[in-house]
Amino acid sequence: MPDQQQCSKETSCADTGSCHRDDLEGRALHKQVGFDVPFSKTFPIEVWERVIDHLWVDPLAVGGKDLAIRDRKQVAEMRVMLQRDQYLKTVIKSVHFSTLEPLGPFAVTMAGKLRRLEDVHVGSTEWKPGMVHADAANVFLFLSTFTSITKLTMSYVKFPSVATFGRLICSLPRLSLLTLFWVSFTTKGYKAGTVLSPKDFVLEQFSSNDCDDAADVFDCLHATRIATKTRKLTFGLFQNLYTSNGLISRRIQQLLEASGELLTSIHLTFYFGVTPDFTELVSFKHNTKLEILTLDLVSEWDAQMGALFSLLLDTSPSALREIRIAAAYMPNYSDCPTNESLFVLLDPHVCALIDRHLSASAYKRFKVLSFELLVSPALYQTAGGEDRPTLEFWEKGLGERFPRLKTAGSLQ
Repeated sequence: MPDQQQCSKETSCADTGSCHRDDLEGRALHKQVGFDVPFSKTFPIEVWERVIDHLWVDPLAVGGKDLAIRDRKQVAEMRVMLQRDQYLKTVIKSVHFSTLEPLGPFAVTMAGKLRRLEDVHVGSTEWKPGMVHADAANVFLFLSTFTSITKLTMSYVKFPSVATFGRLICSLPRLSLLTLFWVSFTTKGYKAGTVLSPKDFVLEQFSSNDCDDAADVFDCLHATRIATKTRKLTFGLFQNLYTSNGLISRRIQQLLEASGELLTSIHLTFYFGVTPDFTELVSFKHNTKLEILTLDLVSEWDAQMGALFSLLLDTSPSALREIRIAAAYMPNYSDCPTNESLFVLLDPHVCALIDRHLSASAYKRFKVLSFELLVSPALYQTAGGEDRPTLEFWEKGLGERFPRLKTAGSLQ
C-alpha cells in the first residue's frame, strides 16, 4: 500500500501501526494549530516555539476556558479564530491580561461575542496615557456590553488616576467580585463626581490586599456607593494600616457602615498585629447580619487576644455563627517552638472572657470557634522529642482555655 511504502522509506517505522499512530497525532496537532504539521519528536526548537505560541492563544490548549492576552496581535488572532470556530464564543470563561495595551482592541473586537466570559485578570502593568485607546470613553462603552463578566482581579496595576480606575470598575455592569493587590495611582486623591456607577450596580464581594493607595480606592467605592450592597469584605493589612495614623481604619469603617446589615462575612489579615486605632475606630455594630468573622494574625499575635475580644464585643449575637482564627508563629529564627512556648500565647484571662461571652444565650446561632496555628516547617523540625508541638497537646490546652465552647461542641 502507498502509505506502507512511504512509511518504510521516509520514517523507517518498525511497523505500520506506529506510522498510523504518528499520523493521527499529526492530524490532532493540525486541528489545534490550523496548519499542516508532520509529526516528529525531533523538530527544531524554533518550530516547537511557534507551535507552543499558537497553542497558548488557542483556548483548546488550556482546557477551553482560559485565554492569556499579551499584545494586540493576539487579539487579532482571536478574532480570526472566533470567525472560524463559532463554538469558541461559548467556552471561553477567563481572560488574563499581562498588559493593558490590548484592552482597547479586545473590548472593540470581542464586544457581544464572548457570551460566557466571567473572569478577567490584569497583572503587573501600568495604564499609560494613550495606551488603551485615543478615546478611553469608547473603551468603557464597549466593555459595558460584557454583561457576563462577574469577577475582576487586578494585581500590581498602576492607573493614571482614581477616576480611570473607577470608570473601569463601573463599565462592567454585572461585576460582583472585585479583588485588588497593590493598586496605585499616578495622580493621588479621588474627586467627587468623576465616577458615576450604573443603576442597580451590586458589588457583592470586595477584597483589598494593602493597595498602595488604599485610601483613594476606599474613597471611590464609598463615594460612588459601589460598596453599599457588599456581602463579603476582605482586607489584607500589610503596610498602610501601620503608617496612616488611623486613615485606613476610618475608611474601613466607612465601608462597613455602607454595607450595613447586608454584610455577612468579613476577613481581616493583620501582618503586624491589630493596631490601637483599629480597635478604637472600627466597629461591627452596624453589621447586624454578620455571620462569619475570620482573622489572620501573621506576627506578634501573642498580644492580640485582647484586641480580638474588643472586636467581638461589637458583633451582633443574633447572627454570628463562626469565628475563624489563623495565627502564624514567627519568633526569632533562633527560637524553637515548644508546646509551652506556643500555648502561652493564648492569654488565659482573655480566653476566659471570650469563652463566657460567646457561650451566652444571646449567641443562639453560634457554632464554631476555630484556631489554626501555622508553624514554619524548619522551626518545627528543630524542636525535638517531647517538646515538639503536637495536635493532642493543643486540643487539650484549647479545651482548658475555652471549657464552655468545648462542652457545646463549638471549639475546633
